[in-house]
Amino acid sequence: MVNIKDISKISGFSTATISRYFNYPESLKNSTKIIIEKVIAETSYRPSGIAQSMRRQLSNSIAIILEEITNPFYSGVLFGAERCAVENNFDIYVINAQEGKIDTKTYNNILLSKGFKGVVFCCDMNEKYNNIIDELVKNKIHIVLLNSTSNFNDKCTTICTNNYKAAFEGTEYLIDKGHNNIGLVYFKKNDDEINQRRQGYIDALIKNKIKFSPSFIYETDSSFEGGKKVAEEILNKSLNHTAIFCLSDQIAIGIIKYFKKLNVRVPEDISILGLTILIMLKLSNLN
Repeated sequence: MVNIKDISKISGFSTATISRYFNYPESLKNSTKIIIEKVIAETSYRPSGIAQSMRRQLSNSIAIILEEITNPFYSGVLFGAERCAVENNFDIYVINAQEGKIDTKTYNNILLSKGFKGVVFCCDMNEKYNNIIDELVKNKIHIVLLNSTSNFNDKCTTICTNNYKAAFEGTEYLIDKGHNNIGLVYFKKNDDEINQRRQGYIDALIKNKIKFSPSFIYETDSSFEGGKKVAEEILNKSLNHTAIFCLSDQIAIGIIKYFKKLNVRVPEDISILGLTILIMLKLSNLN
């Protein structure tokens, strides 16, 4: 059976040139293509349909990098990305890159060798991404950073939440519902991001002449388990909150699960609001 090496030997061109003929014919001179076509016709060579199909898919695809693949927020992100991709004849490839489980070399091998048209990063962009971003830019791969306050803004398209405004409006939403004893649960991840959200909560209370107390603010991990732990702390403090504003939906879900086990009813006994849920509701009402 004739293979690509035979075509290379007969035509006098390298295997790389033959490969480019099948994948990127526009990159070759017409004279080169005529010679290769003649050899293919004479040998009745047929390229691998699977290999070509894979190459076409990846050259018309976008990679999405997730460090928190279990975060419910990204279910909405992926749904929107997939819908937009399908409408534009693109495919989405999700790469699970939990912190510490993928290094720079692996990133470059995955992202640069597969021919992706673009990459969306859904993670905290710190110094470990410097080389990765530089390589992608050098290779003219489009980059979007989602909810990342980083120093890559001059190289990438950045889409960020207005953290202060989101927390301010979330707090006012609860106040408008009649709550004046509102607890806030935050997590340590990006200090600037969290500080903006916390300040939005405080300023909304002050604007509405509601007394603010540092004892109303709780810290935990951004996870379901973190929500369960802080739920126990909230109940033990006995501050009689009528509502809890969570800066993570995972925390909010963890709190609700813990309360349910203790027969604390949500929202009848206490209301729980997640920041991402609020953002999604606002986005869904834009039209």
